[in-house]
Amino acid sequence: MLIPSCRHTREDLSLWADLEEADKANGERLLRSGKVEQAETIAFDYQSDGEPAYVSMSWGKDSVVTAHIVFSCRPDLPVVYNREMGLSNPHCHDVAREFVKQFPKTNYFETPIFHKSVKRLSTGDRPTKSEETKSFLAGCDRTQAQFGRRIMGIRRDESSSRKISAIVHGVATKNVCRPILYWTAEDVFAYLAMHNLPIHPNYAMLGGGRYNRKWLRVDCLAGPQGRGMGRAEWENEYYPEEMRKISAGVL
Repeated sequence: MLIPSCRHTREDLSLWADLEEADKANGERLLRSGKVEQAETIAFDYQSDGEPAYVSMSWGKDSVVTAHIVFSCRPDLPVVYNREMGLSNPHCHDVAREFVKQFPKTNYFETPIFHKSVKRLSTGDRPTKSEETKSFLAGCDRTQAQFGRRIMGIRRDESSSRKISAIVHGVATKNVCRPILYWTAEDVFAYLAMHNLPIHPNYAMLGGGRYNRKWLRVDCLAGPQGRGMGRAEWENEYYPEEMRKISAGVL
């Protein structure tokens, strides 16, 4: 279920309707693949030893699917949004509210992440990938100290570093579990459509087909990841007011 946004154009919504039909058709293929049962088993086994764990959320497509998979076997497990202060996408809370509305027993929390480099944005100097990662991991460490091990919607297909991590670590380590590690973006959108789960508005901000939804990000604005996929142009097109505020150092 796509969360509506005034940022969507008529052309965006027409394109999304076609994509959604394909997603629904792909649902049967996903079920036959056995990936859903495998992900459920991975998530269940990881937290069956009684050690504390939580689902780490960005409220993007992958984390919503992961939360739903975990919720099917452990609805009491904390669902935690690491909110990047001053940079967080304004629609993330819309997705969170809809998820909690659909699943009122959700044990939901938010923890803030403060980027040391946010002030630099007023000069037009975005934080580097290394800086963003360090800030995020520091926030995750604080969350882990409070809630336990992380269950995350990380997928191998998203980057070369994650492909390497998948080879080295597999679906789980002592501190992190990744139930949908080997899913494709098509699998994820099929699962969302199959269960009518809330979908972040960003994925339908398609620029008349100029942007591929599988590469659109929802976690924060002005970040370095995905810049090679036209991220800066997309942000300025769909979030011009927010980007002006970031550039002016208002956020």
